[in-house]
Amino acid sequence: MTFRLSRFCTIMVAIYVTLMLFNHHEVFAQDSCISPDERVLENLDAKPTWVLPVSGSVDLCENERYFVTMIIEGPSTILDCHNATIEGRFIRDHGLMFRDYNNFSNITIRNCRFREFLVRGINLFSRATGDYYPTNNKLVNVVVEDSGEVGIFVGPLATDTLVMNSEIRRSRSAGVYLERESRGTEVTGSIIEDNGYPPGDSEDYRREGIAIDASHNNYIHDNLFRNNGLAEITLYKNCGERSLHGAPGIKRVSGADNNLIARNTFESSNGGVGIIVASRQGRAALTCSADWYYETICDDKPCKLYPDFARNNTILYNEFHGFTNGVNVHDDDTKIIANDFANHANPRAVPIYVGSHFKDKVLRKRDLSPVEVQYFTSVPDPDDEPLIEIADPPRPIVGYAVKRTVIYGNTYTTDRLYVRDHNAEIWMNP
Repeated sequence: MTFRLSRFCTIMVAIYVTLMLFNHHEVFAQDSCISPDERVLENLDAKPTWVLPVSGSVDLCENERYFVTMIIEGPSTILDCHNATIEGRFIRDHGLMFRDYNNFSNITIRNCRFREFLVRGINLFSRATGDYYPTNNKLVNVVVEDSGEVGIFVGPLATDTLVMNSEIRRSRSAGVYLERESRGTEVTGSIIEDNGYPPGDSEDYRREGIAIDASHNNYIHDNLFRNNGLAEITLYKNCGERSLHGAPGIKRVSGADNNLIARNTFESSNGGVGIIVASRQGRAALTCSADWYYETICDDKPCKLYPDFARNNTILYNEFHGFTNGVNVHDDDTKIIANDFANHANPRAVPIYVGSHFKDKVLRKRDLSPVEVQYFTSVPDPDDEPLIEIADPPRPIVGYAVKRTVIYGNTYTTDRLYVRDHNAEIWMNP
């Protein structure tokens, strides 16, 4: 009896000590978080703004609300919001930004929610130069909603940015924007939906889920894209348009090249296009810094047409549901491999559109080559609908697939291959 009582007392003491330690830890963790009251007033772009400077390792208080702009002061910063919400109320420009001219590398932002900022929810942009362009920065489990312009902006020359397990919704411009000469961005495990609808929803100004603007070697994989405005993903080289304030545009050096888009699910309830490669091919503009190829008249004013460059991109193992066109290709050296096109928006839908009237008729380049299309499945029966639409034949497209039968070069399948050209259905025989 004495032994049992002694053992019982020992167990109760152990439980008591454990509970005390746990409670102490909880109190310590809560006491160590940064309160919303610790904000300070600064002038950001000549605008008085409440900000919360962040450096080192910083924890926000769990599930709190912060009416501030978070400013990252330097490298190797870790900000854990513990599901707190940073709110802009459409008064503040940015939810999170870098302090200018500092070294912004090895930064981790996690478990944060950004809502209702006038310009960008997260602005990974630095005016630093040389070795201080942003690199190796991570956004993990963040939510960005209702941004006045871009949800997440990855600035020029930024390298190795990670966006993981995040949600970007209802940005009025692009959900995620990869700016010129940035490279190595990885977007994975995320939901990107309902972005790109400006006020008034003018179709001329709709934007995409992810904009890859003269950015290269990026990896977009294992995400869900749904109902974004212009398209789910666009790849293009901006011609260097003037800004809204009339400042000269910056000339892009590279195209949107060598990007891999894999294992994503793309969904649309209103048709449209899933992915557009070289989405600005032949786009007219009044003034750009890039070299133009053709002069014409736009709305009774002289304007110029500019070429677009997006090459050596691979679209692999994706699923497309509900689009009028799954993929549109307007520049060279694209691989479209093992994608699943199903549930098209209308009976005239075509999974893949290849070609560019601009390149053919203005630049006099007959080749859009090689475009390699392999093993796309769940397409309509070729007896009922065309599978691929070609802008202006002849066109050297390598590797069609009909019902998992691949065609290479001049060796054709015995099945009929439908190709739509200017609404005329033609087919190739052996």
